[in-house]
Amino acid sequence: MKSWREHPRKTPATWSTPLLFQVVCGVFLAAMLVLGKMGLRDNDTAAEGHKVLTAAVVAAVVCVLVSVPFLVSRGRPALRGVGVGLATSAVIFLIGAAPYVYWLY
Repeated sequence: MKSWREHPRKTPATWSTPLLFQVVCGVFLAAMLVLGKMGLRDNDTAAEGHKVLTAAVVAAVVCVLVSVPFLVSRGRPALRGVGVGLATSAVIFLIGAAPYVYWLY
């Protein structure tokens, strides 16, 4: 029996989630840049909130769509772990963005 001092082996989903969260943030910033270039300007606070929420949803959808091939792969479990980490990071980012926009604007 293992003692409480022995750490369990970390799975790919565990160690990849903090790293993949940075990827989700990068996709969010790219979506904000594209929305700004497309003409969605933030002239007032309501427009800023809509821009942030739209970019957050776009980032989450893109990252979940990228993680789907990893999740359905039958090969290595590490790839599925990375897919779970990316999808989890996208959901956490979206859950954090909605209250932020509500509080800020």
